[in-house]
Amino acid sequence: MSIIIKSTRIKTKSGPGNIVRHLLDKPEENEDIQIIQGDRERMREAFDKARTKTKVPQYALRHWILSSTEKMTIEQVMQSVQKLAGEFKFNPEDATIIMHQKERDGEEISNQHYHITVPEVLENGRVMTNQKNYAKHEKICRELEHTFGFSHIVGKHNRAVEYATKDLNPEVSEVAKQLANAPLPSARYSAKKYQEAKRSDIDIKRLTKLAKEQCTDINSFEKIKARLDSLGLHIQEGTHKRKNGSLTPVIATQDGFVLGSVGGILKRNAQEVSDISEALQMHREGMQEEQDIKPVEASKIVLATPTLTETATAPQKDHSGMRGVMAMTWEEKLNQEMQRLEQIYNAPHPELIEESAMTKAERAKNSIKEQVKEMNNLKEQYSKLKEERNELLKNKSMFNNNKKKSDAVDEKMQEMFEKIARLSAYMAMLILHKLGLGGPPNEQMIFTDLERHEILKNYKEHELTNVMTKQKELREKGIYKVAEIATNKINDQIEEWKNRPEAEEAIKKYGVIHRLINFIKDEDNELTAEQKEKLIELSKSGKIEEAHEFQTDINLERYRRGMQEEAENEQEQDYEPEQEQEHKPKPKKSMSLGM
Repeated sequence: MSIIIKSTRIKTKSGPGNIVRHLLDKPEENEDIQIIQGDRERMREAFDKARTKTKVPQYALRHWILSSTEKMTIEQVMQSVQKLAGEFKFNPEDATIIMHQKERDGEEISNQHYHITVPEVLENGRVMTNQKNYAKHEKICRELEHTFGFSHIVGKHNRAVEYATKDLNPEVSEVAKQLANAPLPSARYSAKKYQEAKRSDIDIKRLTKLAKEQCTDINSFEKIKARLDSLGLHIQEGTHKRKNGSLTPVIATQDGFVLGSVGGILKRNAQEVSDISEALQMHREGMQEEQDIKPVEASKIVLATPTLTETATAPQKDHSGMRGVMAMTWEEKLNQEMQRLEQIYNAPHPELIEESAMTKAERAKNSIKEQVKEMNNLKEQYSKLKEERNELLKNKSMFNNNKKKSDAVDEKMQEMFEKIARLSAYMAMLILHKLGLGGPPNEQMIFTDLERHEILKNYKEHELTNVMTKQKELREKGIYKVAEIATNKINDQIEEWKNRPEAEEAIKKYGVIHRLINFIKDEDNELTAEQKEKLIELSKSGKIEEAHEFQTDINLERYRRGMQEEAENEQEQDYEPEQEQEHKPKPKKSMSLGM
C-alpha cells in the first residue's frame, strides 16, 4: 500500500465538540499532535456558517484522513491538500491540517497520518459535492503516488481512475488499469467498527492481530475454535447473507461485540469460509439447546441489579456458605460503583438542568414557546416605552420655540440661576466632606430639572430603539429560525457536557466493571480458587484497575498455555511414527517393499 485517503462528513446538528476533541484533545492516543494550518476556532466557525444559511445543510464539516506507507514531507502534504481542493472546489486556505503520530501495527507503515477539515459550505455559498468521492479519492492517490514516486495500492475504483486519467495522464491511467485487474485486499475491520470498539473499550487492533497469528496454518474448525476461546473470542453467525444463502461467520467477543468476518480477520478464501460456516452450523445444531439457554441466563445475571431475594438464592451455586456471602458482597459493591458511574455519565448540565431532561424535539418546542413569550414581552415593553416617551414630549411643549422670546430668555435665566445654585451647593458639600464634616456629595445634584428631563427622555428613546431593533431582528429571522438556533446551541452544550472527560472516563470504567463481573461469574472460565479469591478481594477493595489488569494477565496466560499445549501435541504426533518404526522394524520394512 502507499497513499490512502478516507473521508467522513460531520453533521451540523452534532456540533463541533466531538471532532475538535478527537483531533486536538487526545494526547493519550497519540505520541505527537501538530497543527500545520488553521486552528480549532476555524472548525467551530464551519458549524456557525452552516447554521446561518436559510436552509441549514445536513453536514457542516468535511473530514479527510491522509495516510501513507512512505513518510510524507510537509510540502507533499500541502500538495495533497491542493489536489483535494482542485477536485472538490474549495479554497485550500480554508483547510485545517493536523498531524497525528502514533505507533502502527506494521513497521512498513508510516507512523504519521494527517487530518484535513474543510467547511462543507463553500465561499460561493454552495454545499461541497459528495458525488463519486471514493473514485475521486483513488484518482488523487494514484496521481500523488506517481508524482512522489511511491508504490501503488489496489482499490475498488481503479477502473474509473483509468478512464478519468486516460487523456490527461496516460502513465497514471496505465498503472490504474493494471491495478484494476488485481484482486482486492480484504480489510480486517472498517473505520466505523474501529470507532465502535474504542467506545466499548475493546482493543480491536490487538485482538484481530492475535486471532490471525494464532490461527495461521490451521484448517480444523475445532482447533480454530479452541485457539479463539483462549483469547476470549468465538465464532458465530453474522447478519449478512452469502451467495449460497448461509450467514457469514463472524468473530465476536464474550460480550457479543463483533470484530469482523472470519474471512477478513483470518484471511481465508471463499471455500475455507464455507467449510467453517458448515462446521459452525453442525456445531450449532448439535448444541442448540445449550446455546439457546446460556446467553439468556448470562444476560440476566449481568444486567440485573442485585436484590435481597437474588442475594439470598445466589450462594446455592457455591456449597461453601462463607464464599457465597463474599460473592454477594463483591458483586453488590461493584454494582454500586456501576450505579455511581452511571450517575456521573447521566448527570444533567449544571446550567441546563431542565433542558437536559428533555428530548431534542421537546427542546425545540420549548425554545419556540420561549421565543413567542419573549416576542410578547417585547410588544408590551414597546407600548409602555412609547407611552412614556409621548408623555415626556407632551410635557416638554411648554419649553418649545412657540413661546415668546421673552419667556424663553426668562426660562434660560432661571435655568442658569438654578445651575449656579446647584454648583454652589455641590462645592459647599464637597468642602465639608474634605474637612471631614460630612459625607461626599452626589454628582447628579448639579443637573437642573430641565437637564434631568432631557436625560430621561434620551434614555427612554434609546431604550425604545433597542426594543424596536430586537423586534426587527426577530421579524427578519423568524421565531422558528431563532428557536432553531437557540435549540442547536443548547444541544451542543449538552452534547459537549456528555462528552466531557469525566463522563468518558466513567463510561469506560463502567464497561471494565461490567466485563469483570461477567468474567468472575462465568462458570466456564475455569478460574482457580486463588484467582477467583484475588479478583473478589481486589473488587471488594475498590481496586478496579488492578482487578482488570489481573483479568488480562489470566487471559494472556491461558493463551500462552494453549499455544504451548498445541505445540506439545504436534510434537507427540510427529514422534509416534518414529516409535512404531523403532519397535516394529520388520513390518515397516515389508510395507515399504510392498509399496
